[in-house]
Amino acid sequence: MSVRAAGPEDAGAIAEIWNPYIRETSVTFTTDEKTVAGLTVDIAARPGAFFVAEDDGAVLGFATAFPFRGGPGYRHTMEHTVQLAPDAAGRGLGRALMTRLEAALRESGAHVLVSGV
Repeated sequence: MSVRAAGPEDAGAIAEIWNPYIRETSVTFTTDEKTVAGLTVDIAARPGAFFVAEDDGAVLGFATAFPFRGGPGYRHTMEHTVQLAPDAAGRGLGRALMTRLEAALRESGAHVLVSGV
């Protein structure tokens, strides 16, 4: 298993992981499914803040972060999301993704990481 920066080639796999959570659960705050085109834009817009975990070339999960709120008072505050493929739970992938994301955000100047629950 490895964690690496996400690239545009990962957009399809990320959509396949994320969309069932959007359609079938209440763990996301949207009902709009992710598209490959939209995720490609998001990945490009978040260098150093979009990672995937893969095993044997298969993407099993991802983590990303984005500004929590607008305004100068929140410039060091980010919100994150982590999603895993259903069969990837319990293998330490979520922890590995968060560790990588936290380190990258810390290096970029983030002081606070928020999770909407």
